[in-house]
Amino acid sequence: SHFYGLCLPPMFLVWQHAFHVSFAELGMTIMLMSGTTAVLQTPVGFLVDRFGARPFLISGALLMSLSIATMGLATQFWQILVLATLSGVGNSVIHPADYAILSGSVDKDRMGRSFALPTFSGNLGFSAGPPVAAFLMLAMGWRGTLLTVGLLGVPVVLSIVLQSRILND
Repeated sequence: SHFYGLCLPPMFLVWQHAFHVSFAELGMTIMLMSGTTAVLQTPVGFLVDRFGARPFLISGALLMSLSIATMGLATQFWQILVLATLSGVGNSVIHPADYAILSGSVDKDRMGRSFALPTFSGNLGFSAGPPVAAFLMLAMGWRGTLLTVGLLGVPVVLSIVLQSRILND
């Protein structure tokens, strides 16, 4: 989720010319993605507590990755904005769901380490997003980059589904 949040800014220069939009309009992509996540994260946390984390984690991660992939097919900037919002909806479930699963699956003696790993991974995602997206954009253009990085989330979701039997929430 952290990677997806920062894989979009390298697209801005190309999107500015492709869609004839200002930098302020381009910034709305990150604002909508992050703002939607911020607004929905607490209510989704209550839903996770009530109905369980697994279905939310699976559906949210899938929605987020498919939204990013579909941005590669966008022909109008408003489509990017809608997809950024949908990606934010998907992203809003990640921390309530993964922390609920960690709390239910990990022995209390190892809780600190178990929470440190996703924190470290998130920081890696933040730092890897821009250079990976920029490199891929040079190699395959912005459309190919978004399709590729978005669709790479699908095997991650499949691994969550296949391993979900060992996850408690």
